[in-house]
Amino acid sequence: MAVFLTLSLKLLAKKSLKMPNSKCRLFLGTGNTAIKHKQEKSVNMSMSNKIAKVLVIGGGITSAVSTSILSEKLGNNVQITVWDKARGAGGRMSTSRSPGNPDCTADLGAQYISAKPEYFKRHEGIYQDLLSNKLIRKFDGVVANEHHSEGVIHYVATEGTASIVKHFFNKSGVNVNFGHHINHISITSDDKIQVSTQVSLNTF
Repeated sequence: MAVFLTLSLKLLAKKSLKMPNSKCRLFLGTGNTAIKHKQEKSVNMSMSNKIAKVLVIGGGITSAVSTSILSEKLGNNVQITVWDKARGAGGRMSTSRSPGNPDCTADLGAQYISAKPEYFKRHEGIYQDLLSNKLIRKFDGVVANEHHSEGVIHYVATEGTASIVKHFFNKSGVNVNFGHHINHISITSDDKIQVSTQVSLNTF
């Protein structure tokens, strides 16, 4: 869990973000990013009045933070669509609730967040955002078989780890479309990208 959140926080904290030109379509997942564009020259979209169409694939922490970054840096210069095959946000930070008692929850993936001193200092604003919104709190228990590292602080999500993912999606203002299981991505003869799901074919 520490790896995923740390990588995402590093990306979120970047001061500038460059993207290919307005013909670019991005596909972001938890593991791979595919970029297709007509020209190799890169421009800063924040300086352009062109609108980039972006498809973010996946509803986990990496996609949520990436979406938040794009919305923050590019504003109205980007049109973002998010697809995920699951029924709700979370990915590897999913949270399950008991059907008999909604107050009874279980984190099915990451169970806690580890913040090294240098990471906390570098991204303090982000951690403070999560703390002030009471999405995380310090973990006061014991991690079995932990290899102790000096200064490392463990946090747990107060409403389940999926709430952190939802927080970043909410900050982006983008609606996540669930139940979209992508089974094929291809490039057309006129240099467009086609993405097919189990029920539809879409062009970007």
